[in-house]
Amino acid sequence: MEKNLITSSKVKFEVTNEALKLIPSGTDLLYSKVTFGYIFRDEHGVEALFKLECYQDDVTFYFEAKSGIVNIIQMTELEFDEKTNDMKKCHLCLNESELKESEEQKARRIKNNIFLQEKGIITNNNLMCNDANMQIRPVDEIIKRAVASLIVIQVACDINYDQFSEESMAKAIFLLDNFGVKDALNSKEERIMNLCYTKQDCLDMDWAYETNWALLWALGLIDDDIRNPNILADCEKAMSLLKGSSLKKIKDCCKVRSLDEILDMYDLYYRYQWATNELCLQQEFNPIIINDDVIVERRRGLEWLLSPCTDDWYDIDLYA
Repeated sequence: MEKNLITSSKVKFEVTNEALKLIPSGTDLLYSKVTFGYIFRDEHGVEALFKLECYQDDVTFYFEAKSGIVNIIQMTELEFDEKTNDMKKCHLCLNESELKESEEQKARRIKNNIFLQEKGIITNNNLMCNDANMQIRPVDEIIKRAVASLIVIQVACDINYDQFSEESMAKAIFLLDNFGVKDALNSKEERIMNLCYTKQDCLDMDWAYETNWALLWALGLIDDDIRNPNILADCEKAMSLLKGSSLKKIKDCCKVRSLDEILDMYDLYYRYQWATNELCLQQEFNPIIINDDVIVERRRGLEWLLSPCTDDWYDIDLYA
């Protein structure tokens, strides 16, 4: 079955990366733009027609993908338009314009796009909500994940800033036992606690403060507005939740947000990530600075909240 991929930044990014390998060395790509005539997937793989306009060198390169293999081709602008139109006549998926979404999803899409546009951030009105049939994980499971993560994050931070000691590790082990959350550790956290981590594991765990911040927001343990990815998580506030507490005490303080509110935030960060991916894909300067690391991590947390079949949030594919 054929599927139009014109709104898939992930696939477009992949074929564009392959195309860049075919461009003559020395080509100035600083001021350039990629435009797709079409891109779709069938049983043989990805097919696409696209061009890369290099304004500094005043040259345009044309590319065609067949069965997922990208080649550079000789073509004029007129031929590019003609082939695009011919393909749309032959492949009905390329003419699909109706968004298959509920009224709630449509309202969510419009609201979040307006919010981003008011901030000067690019949007894609054809990017459908992908939150159908999503449900929130059980509260107890979310609390255990949040607590386990916070404990190991502190160990990772100690390692990153050369403050690690046997005492800090002993404290982390005590807290994991005391809260009863050893079974909630993910792959990176287990490697850190087993002292078989990589440098990247510790760096990733430092950013996990933002992943955790999304969980604490969803649980209603913080009142902060997390819609702005340039306002970082309050690490001290997050860690204060562990002081003299227990899972039961934390649960008693929870005011879990509604599914609609969480889906609104999930969709917003989905659109944030699409914007950062698209700017990278088009190799355009972003006049509005948005912290893409925060975006990825908060989206990871929100995605995990709504993906009960995936235990480790580092196994989640964060395409946009």
